[in-house]
Amino acid sequence: AGRPIGMMLTPWSPPEWMKTNHSRLHGGELKPEYYSQWAEYICRFIEAYQQAGVDVKMLSSQNEPKAVQTWDSCLMNAAQEREFIQHHLYPALKRHHLEDVCLLIWDHNKERVFDRVSETLNNPEVAEMVGGAAVHWYSGDHFDALRLIRERYPDKKLVFTEGCVEYHSYVYQNDLANAQLYAHDIIGNLNAGMNLFLDWNLVLNQKGGPNHTGNYC
Repeated sequence: AGRPIGMMLTPWSPPEWMKTNHSRLHGGELKPEYYSQWAEYICRFIEAYQQAGVDVKMLSSQNEPKAVQTWDSCLMNAAQEREFIQHHLYPALKRHHLEDVCLLIWDHNKERVFDRVSETLNNPEVAEMVGGAAVHWYSGDHFDALRLIRERYPDKKLVFTEGCVEYHSYVYQNDLANAQLYAHDIIGNLNAGMNLFLDWNLVLNQKGGPNHTGNYC
C-alpha cells in the first residue's frame, strides 16, 4: 500500500487525420509528414499521465504493428519503426526529458519477434534508443524466439505486455484451465529470458469491460 504501480503506455492508433486510411480503425499507416506531430502527441500523452500521478515506466512505439483490427490499429513495418524512433519519437522524448521511459518495440506476437528485433535494431543508433521488445501470446508459445533475442541482445528487456484467454484458445474452459494457460506462458517466458510479465488490464468489471468496441476480455 502506498507504493506507486509502474505503468506502461501503448499507442494503438494516431488520430484519423494523420493516417493513410483516414480512420483510427482497420489498420492504415501513419503518414510520414505527421511522424513528428505524432511523436509530440505521444510525449504529451505521457506527461498527462505523469501529472495525474501515474508512474510511467515504459512505452511501446506501436501496439500490434502488423494487425489490421476492427478496433484502433495502425500498421508499421521495421523500416518505418526505425525512422519513427530515430528521427522523431526518441528526439521528442529527449526534448521532453522523458528519455528515462523505457522504449519497447514490436508489442505483438512472439513468433516474429526475433525477426522484428533484428530488423529494427540493425541500426546501431536505434539500438541505443530502444530498451527492449514487448510480446503477446496469441499465436502460441514460441519461447525459442525469446531465447534467441536474449542470446543476441543480452542488454535488452523482454516484456510480456498483453494476453487474454478469450483470444488464446477461443473457448472458455474453466478458471483452473485458464490459470494454467497463464502459468505455462509465464514460466516458459521466464525460462527463455523474459524480464517482466505485465497484466495488461488493472480495472475491469465482471464482463471484462467497459470498452468502446464491446470486445470484452
